[in-house]
Amino acid sequence: SAGLAAPLLLHFDLPPDSEAARAPQQRRSIPPGYPNHPFENPELKARFDAITRHKREMERASRGSVRTLQEALSVEDKSWSLMRKLLRDPASLYKLTLRERQELWSPTFKYREQYTRFWQAPVTLFML
Repeated sequence: SAGLAAPLLLHFDLPPDSEAARAPQQRRSIPPGYPNHPFENPELKARFDAITRHKREMERASRGSVRTLQEALSVEDKSWSLMRKLLRDPASLYKLTLRERQELWSPTFKYREQYTRFWQAPVTLFML
């Protein structure tokens, strides 16, 4: 069972900006819209819309209830708040730090792909 959790314990780099810039060890696919158009990525867009919709529903349902309103405000995650920031100020995309860029694009790197890439890595195969 440790083999199933192994990818969760590792830090994965961002995908390459283009196929021409791909290093030999980079096997991660480039998500649509990466790196400068997160709203063109269907996964990020759908996630942003779903969290926004859920947050509005919780705010409407709260009707003055402080507890429910606090729950509504805590729904957001880091990638959602970054996308909201980019929606208000698109130029801020070019001011994102590496860590913020990783948080923004992390929802596009699903566990299944992490698991596959982990076991395809030459160092993992060598260690076996």
